Amino acid sequence: MKVVEDKKIYHGMDNSPSPWMMMSHFSNQLDNTVGVPFTIGDEDYGLYLRPNNKLLFSDVHVIFAWFFVAVSIVSISGVIWFAKHLIQPITKLTEATKEITRENFNYPLNIHRRDEIGQLAESFSRMQVQLQHNDEARKSFINNVSHDFQSPLMNIQGYAELLKTQALDEEHLEYVDIIDQESKRLSNLTKQLLLLTSLDQKSYPMKLGVTRIDKQIKDTVRRHQWRMEEKEIEISYHLPPAPILADPELLMTVWDNLLTNAIKYNQNGGSIFIQISENDDNATVSFKDTGIGMNKEQASKIFERFYRVDAARKKDGTGLGLSIVKHIIELHNGKIEVESEIQIGTTFTIKLPKDKQTEE
Repeated sequence: MKVVEDKKIYHGMDNSPSPWMMMSHFSNQLDNTVGVPFTIGDEDYGLYLRPNNKLLFSDVHVIFAWFFVAVSIVSISGVIWFAKHLIQPITKLTEATKEITRENFNYPLNIHRRDEIGQLAESFSRMQVQLQHNDEARKSFINNVSHDFQSPLMNIQGYAELLKTQALDEEHLEYVDIIDQESKRLSNLTKQLLLLTSLDQKSYPMKLGVTRIDKQIKDTVRRHQWRMEEKEIEISYHLPPAPILADPELLMTVWDNLLTNAIKYNQNGGSIFIQISENDDNATVSFKDTGIGMNKEQASKIFERFYRVDAARKKDGTGLGLSIVKHIIELHNGKIEVESEIQIGTTFTIKLPKDKQTEE
């Protein structure tokens, strides 16, 4: 009414106690009103104006909205960049740790920082060097010892064979048999250690050539036929022609180990089934037996060196055969898997590429 009575223009913003009137530019309040007096005839009137509340933003509000959006985007991007910058070296350290568990001590760790993470990376690199040195020393020791053992073991076996030809009573003949068997077992162990060390050091001279794995498996079956007949094990197979590019001598070691295990840990009167299947890129070989089997925990460890399932310790063996098999398959860029159930049997599945081999 002051507009009409005093005939003065009213500015609500001039009377507002808040210095932040900008933020309530569209609020439905008296402070957001302008009053203008005017006269029509002899009557005094007042015209009051107020922004339309249906409008959500003014230009100023749009500018502020975009400003907040830009600040939010920059802030979020900064947080993501900082988190990535912090986590990336930790991720690299995790990958390097996994490679060390695979005995790959040459994994490059490119972390160059001057904070605590950089110090951790430097310590990790020094540990890699030391572990590699220790691993090389261990392999060299095993290699030398295995070589040195072969000569006296051959002498022991020779004299044991000579004693068998002598006129010995039954008790002493049994002792000679034990000496002969144990010396052969130790000789086999040293040979496997030599092969495993060569594979580890990548010093084994791979001789790649077109190899008929179906013929190799059939030859292996014929060599062990007498052992299967002793345990009355029935063997069947489906072995279509399967030529691949591989080292025939190494693959013979694979088939020999797998068939020997299938016989050794099978039930009397059990069975073995061997199958080859192919596609354009790979040849897949499976050895399935009806042996004593293993649980999941045991099956996950059988490719470790010197690991032997408790029930298998009564059997002859070194605990190196399957470790050697895995090394050979990986040298051929292949994969080996195992499935097993206790008292049901075990299945080994080998997948080998036909013509893609690892670099020598």
